[in-house]
Amino acid sequence: MNNNIMSFCGYVWKNNPSNIKIEYPKKYNEDIIPYNKSVLQDVSLKRRIISGSGEFFGDDCFEQFKALHILLEKKKSGILSIPNIDQIFAKICSLEITAENINNLIEYKFVFLEDYPNNYQYIPKTVIAQNECLWDIANKLDINIDKLVILNPSVKRPDLKLNNKEVKVL
Repeated sequence: MNNNIMSFCGYVWKNNPSNIKIEYPKKYNEDIIPYNKSVLQDVSLKRRIISGSGEFFGDDCFEQFKALHILLEKKKSGILSIPNIDQIFAKICSLEITAENINNLIEYKFVFLEDYPNNYQYIPKTVIAQNECLWDIANKLDINIDKLVILNPSVKRPDLKLNNKEVKVL
């Protein structure tokens, strides 16, 4: 397949969208700790949002739109290939006609959301221990305790409770 052409789940754009935007959203929680201090914790899943706009044109412009709309209706997830970007497993969330079919031209907007396969389990690189020991974290995240001990050499005993301590898990 041509790496310069956008595609999704077997649908191939005849002409790439004129605008593509990829957002990398972040979400943080602020935990207040004693003595007027706080710690920021990254709690985002880091799912990218891919949006854009373009034009379908030609005698089959409406059929081009309908073919993409079918994937939206099926709530299908799959590989989204965008020129010069690594492939993204995504789901189409929104598809909108922004200008009517005039002279075989339809203007449209779309939004994709990065999706994860059914067997995907998100595990952050670090967690903040809240009165937990390494054994608790290993059990909660289904991670080998030996791996946690190696990743966290400053923790001398895996059975000691840690409070507001950052623990590496990957």
